[in-house]
Amino acid sequence: MADEIYERDGDLFIPGKWAGGPWSADFQHGGPIAGLFAQTAETAASENDLQLVRLTTELFRTVPIAPLALETRYVRRGYRIAGLEMNLRLPDETDVMCRATALLMRSTPGASPGWKTAEQRPPDPGGLDPAKFVPEEFSKHLPHGFHLSVRACVGSDDHGGYAWLATPLDIVAGIPATSLQRFAALSDISFGMSTRLRHLLEPEARPLQPMINADSTLYWERLPVGEWLGLRSLLLADRAGIGVSDVALYDVEGRFGRCLQAEMLNPRPRYA
Repeated sequence: MADEIYERDGDLFIPGKWAGGPWSADFQHGGPIAGLFAQTAETAASENDLQLVRLTTELFRTVPIAPLALETRYVRRGYRIAGLEMNLRLPDETDVMCRATALLMRSTPGASPGWKTAEQRPPDPGGLDPAKFVPEEFSKHLPHGFHLSVRACVGSDDHGGYAWLATPLDIVAGIPATSLQRFAALSDISFGMSTRLRHLLEPEARPLQPMINADSTLYWERLPVGEWLGLRSLLLADRAGIGVSDVALYDVEGRFGRCLQAEMLNPRPRYA
């Protein structure tokens, strides 16, 4: 397996075979886009001695398998808080295909926690058998891409369904990906995993309508660690073709954040 999604050439990011998505061989998966934004935002946070606390990615258009120009600017750059805006576009176009905004904040080392919501961390992934995110019988019918790099473990306990996800891919060649960056990419499929967990717990339930996320907002209570991203679905709701998903995020040390997505009906997915 190649170990990166993009190659960098000056100001351009060149997608490789792991950038693709399951809907079409011509378009990129949303996960790599989120990972690229997360890497840019985390680098900015490090340069300013701040911590990345929120990242919102808006997927305005399908992103072709083509070189991408990434533009960044600070909306605010203060000592305690900074706001970063990032835009992705094709080099010869002015229209923005995807946009992201990031909130960077200064932490206070040594400050004692004032409160914390009770959590239900999923069982340790080390005791579960990992499998491909896309079953073998389906993967042979799909275009190559990020979705085929994902390993998954799913199960249920007294608190409901859970999943663990992992990918070995770096976002950009030559830059080892952090847990935050990989988890940002994996979080794009949190709604898809939530529907799978619903089927696991309620096999007789009416199948959910085919939907895709138009955005994704990640909140980090702390920086995540390790290889495995844990998920527990908090909310799945839709009406008139518009839905919302709310998923709690875990690593091997416990809860570290959450992912919220706005979903829209996608009745006719396009395959290659």
